[in-house]
Amino acid sequence: MSWIGKIVGGALGFVFGGPLGLIAGASLGHLFDKSSELASHDRMEEKPESRFYSSTSATEGEKRQMIYFVSVFSMLAKICSTDGTVNQKSRDRVEKFIQDNMGSNGQSVQLAHNIFDEALKSQYSFESFAQQFYSYFGGDTNMLVTMMHILFQVSMADGSMTAAEEHLIDQAGMIFHFSFFTMNSFKRQYQFQSASSGYSYSYSEPQPHASTHSYDVLGLTPDATDDEVKKAYRKLSIEYHPDMVASKGLPEEFAKFATEKFKEINSAYQDIKKERGLK
Repeated sequence: MSWIGKIVGGALGFVFGGPLGLIAGASLGHLFDKSSELASHDRMEEKPESRFYSSTSATEGEKRQMIYFVSVFSMLAKICSTDGTVNQKSRDRVEKFIQDNMGSNGQSVQLAHNIFDEALKSQYSFESFAQQFYSYFGGDTNMLVTMMHILFQVSMADGSMTAAEEHLIDQAGMIFHFSFFTMNSFKRQYQFQSASSGYSYSYSEPQPHASTHSYDVLGLTPDATDDEVKKAYRKLSIEYHPDMVASKGLPEEFAKFATEKFKEINSAYQDIKKERGLK
């Protein structure tokens, strides 16, 4: 039973505060209202913060999955509404991400839409969501990196990013304490061209040599030693194994996303091994 199913069944027993908590409360309330597992009419009259929680405690992993899920769609809502509105193009980018990762999981899809819409109309800023997210996941670099990949992937789904969207993603990088090198590495991976400066973050090395992209995926530069390459790969292959990422709080709805990133790490390492003749 997924953490969303436990919420609808009244068995999560977990409340968290701050901007993300308020978005979660409203979004989960709407989901609960529409569920076939509705509580009695009297219980439905209770406050939104308490009406769908029981005394049964969630596991730590389920708590973190909930926070991560709410954070993703709250932050995406603010990125997609930098001018105060959301156009169809932006909605399509988010919808593609939802369908690619959740498919026919009706409750997950509905909750994602609820969170997006609640965050969209809230007065809370992107920065407030990012800061609260960091307060929960600041100790897990790979969880922060995964969030950055999600933000870049959705923002760049149509091949471009506005200057305002770029500004917010750069803000996330600062809040997450990523270095200038790390942020540039993200941008190169997504063949990013800055809308504000026009600067292009790209790579053009010919194959079959390992491209800068492969080194970026491993968080390295082409002048890294063989030992540094092997060490980085071992570390990332463990940290980004889908089972490991899920245990740290990545919602099961994002399993496909995690698997693709894991494959990318392995592919990058194979490219570098081939170029260097590593065993």
